[in-house]
Amino acid sequence: MRLRKQLLIVSLFLLVLPISGFLYIREMEMVLRLGQERAALATAQAIADRITSDSDLLSGFHQTQENGYQETGNQENEKQNPVSPLVNTNSDINASRSIYIHTINSDINLDGYEDEWLGLDIDNLSLNSSRLNLKAANTFNYVYLFANFSLDSPVQYHNPTTNFPAGGDYLLLSTGTRGKNNYVIRTSSPGRIQAIYKEGNKIFQEFQIRGFWREANNGFQIELQIPKSLVKDTLGVAFFQNQANPTLGNMNVEFIEGQFVVKEAPNTKSINQVLDQTVQSFIHENNRLYLLDNQGWIFSERDSLATRESTNESTDYEGRERPSDSDRTLALEWLLRLIVSTRDFPQYNHRLHQKGFLSADEITHAAASNSPVAQWYSLDVDSNLVRVVVPVVMQDQQVVGSVVLEQSNDQWWKYTNSAVFQLILYTFVALLLAAAVILLYASWLSFRIRQLNNYVKKSIHTDGTINRSFPKSNFDDEIGDLNRSYLELLSNIDEYNDYLRTLSSKLSHELRTPIAVIRSSLDNLEFLNADESQSTYIKRAQEGTSRLSNILTSMNSAKQVEEAIKNTEFENFSLTNLINDIGQAYQPLANERGRNLSVKNSTSINNYVGAPELIVQLLDKLFENALDFCPNEKYIELALHERPDCYELVVSNDGPLLPEHMRGQIFDSLISVRSQSSNLNADSFVKSEQKLHLGLGLFIARLVVELHKGSIVANNRKDLSGVEFKIYLPKTPH
Repeated sequence: MRLRKQLLIVSLFLLVLPISGFLYIREMEMVLRLGQERAALATAQAIADRITSDSDLLSGFHQTQENGYQETGNQENEKQNPVSPLVNTNSDINASRSIYIHTINSDINLDGYEDEWLGLDIDNLSLNSSRLNLKAANTFNYVYLFANFSLDSPVQYHNPTTNFPAGGDYLLLSTGTRGKNNYVIRTSSPGRIQAIYKEGNKIFQEFQIRGFWREANNGFQIELQIPKSLVKDTLGVAFFQNQANPTLGNMNVEFIEGQFVVKEAPNTKSINQVLDQTVQSFIHENNRLYLLDNQGWIFSERDSLATRESTNESTDYEGRERPSDSDRTLALEWLLRLIVSTRDFPQYNHRLHQKGFLSADEITHAAASNSPVAQWYSLDVDSNLVRVVVPVVMQDQQVVGSVVLEQSNDQWWKYTNSAVFQLILYTFVALLLAAAVILLYASWLSFRIRQLNNYVKKSIHTDGTINRSFPKSNFDDEIGDLNRSYLELLSNIDEYNDYLRTLSSKLSHELRTPIAVIRSSLDNLEFLNADESQSTYIKRAQEGTSRLSNILTSMNSAKQVEEAIKNTEFENFSLTNLINDIGQAYQPLANERGRNLSVKNSTSINNYVGAPELIVQLLDKLFENALDFCPNEKYIELALHERPDCYELVVSNDGPLLPEHMRGQIFDSLISVRSQSSNLNADSFVKSEQKLHLGLGLFIARLVVELHKGSIVANNRKDLSGVEFKIYLPKTPH
């Protein structure tokens, strides 16, 4: 692995800095979230204590039975004559739901149609298997009621000639405590309604109750306007069809002996203005407060909660416009929210039931356990909300309602932005700077090491000579020490090479005199009277001194040839003709030695600039080498080819392969592989004894090629049938 990659991997440990910062932020967020939760619980508990300490406020919570109804009529009589249950097999009346009266800002245009109601934020109260749908709203003076009835048979309208209550189908409206205010709503045809009531034996029309009766799909719909003065604490409806008991409605009523007997009527539910004004002083920015009765109906709602929707930066999750925060750095805030938004909280649902009614597990749990409960929710993609519930408990430990306070953690962002943003900013700046410094340092080290590597690769030429331009480093570090060690090593190698290059001339000079002395002594011994055995030893000594003399002469000649090559002048000649002439001259020699020679000249090169006598000497050395190694009846090939940038001379022969470890040094001085070859034929071995081979032939060949600015290589053939020498001569020697 490269040094830069290694240092880059090591620099990844710098991620410990932001990770530790993130963990610190998360822990701090947990502490702040716990503090926010406790503060919200304290606020909700203060509101509950304020309500329970004031009997007037406590009376605002309707103390109802479990089903949420007011009992009506004479209780003693009811004990003696118990009424039938509200929902039974003979009636589809469902009186288990109270009507929540929503507060609206303006009066409704009374026309009997639902168009204007659809634009209000009011849910349907669906009863009797969705056959009855009710909506209720109030303004400062009036209560509005809209009801849609689905019937199995057509409506029979009122016949004016009949007696009370009506000569057809009609609607009973109960608006008062204990069912004293019971009004019959009837009409002779679709249009305006008539509201009548009975006191004693007299029948009166209530002109303050106005409305319209309209036919609808599979039934009818009715819209009523009722003065607030007529609506007490109950509001119920029951539809009478064909003079029978009511089939649709939300209250339990019977018509007995000309009188309506309302057994149970549901309480009205609406905002309690006294409670609503009382809790206003407890509400601060970023809070939402509900006061609930023990059934979940909302008596008071105060909302100052504003959170940002992840899909719309300018509005909160309910679509309200969010005030701008120009002092915040949005990118850093997004990063901060990303760090702490991984809490696994349930998704927040603002309205878990219909409008005016709130239900949640924590509300039920708080009422059941008579203790405060807190629950966190995931509000948006990047923010959370805490909901705390504190039960409102009377002195007898009866739970009459709940205080529900909701608060998002946007307030936390507001007060912690500066410190946390600085922590994130400084951590990332430090991380980036450290990573940049490490990367630059790694690049600088990598550059120095690559540079040293390139210098080392170029320090020794292909011919074994040392490149004396190796630079010396001035850095006092490990890489600088390595550079100077390489320089010292190359200097020692260069000195040793100089010694080897001058060794032949030194040996020739130093050994020539002692060899002459030995030879003269042997000559003198030859003239003395010596027996036959002594003559033999003398002759062998003379042959040995002669061989040593020839070696010294050859070494001296090689040095002279090297000097002569350097001083040779170039001329213009035909390289093609030269190869052809040499091929004709080599043919008899090859035949005499029992080898086959083939000459391949596939190009015409007539204007080559070089030294023809040296090229002939070069080819002589290679051809002589091929003759020695090529077995009898095998082939030697001499070829000339033209390449795009050079001329290629090839001398190839069948025979033993070149040892792999000798390829790089076969063209050096005093290097020979003849003694290592076990495949030489017999006559080659004999001649090798007669003729010295000091490895100077290929050395001279290399000198000739280098004089022409070319190169020479020796390789085994691809089919491993022999060896080939390739000479590359540039087309224009410099």
